[in-house]
Amino acid sequence: MPPSPLFRAAGCSDDPPRLLLVGLGNPGRQYESTRHNVGRLALEEICVAAGIAPFEKHATADVAVGTLGSVRVAAVVPRSYMNVCGGAVSALARDLRLPAASVLVLHDDLDLAPGKVKLKLGGSAGGHNGVKSCAAALGGDGFWRLRLGIG
Repeated sequence: MPPSPLFRAAGCSDDPPRLLLVGLGNPGRQYESTRHNVGRLALEEICVAAGIAPFEKHATADVAVGTLGSVRVAAVVPRSYMNVCGGAVSALARDLRLPAASVLVLHDDLDLAPGKVKLKLGGSAGGHNGVKSCAAALGGDGFWRLRLGIG
């Protein structure tokens, strides 16, 4: 079954992404450069460094599709506030027919010192409302998180 119209429009009807990268942040100019948007900012920088196409605006998320290493990825920034982003993340994973284990959420973490990074699969949301929202919508905590220190 082909990807949804959103991903066909992003150019991945013949070669669908195998990994969904999600940069958490809050929409709006007042949040653009805040530390809580570090997930979104980091994802955008990764995409620039990897030469992944610019983000295209869609109803629920900004989306860029490309290759990271040898893996076809969809990089998305939900257009909703972080504490309710799970619905958009879950819908995008479903559209790509990806299991939760093929989702990597990049997010800020107050418990890590600035500049520290930790990668983990599953586990507690650690009080992060965006991660809680993703876990609820994806049906559990079986997705990857890239925790970016801002503490």
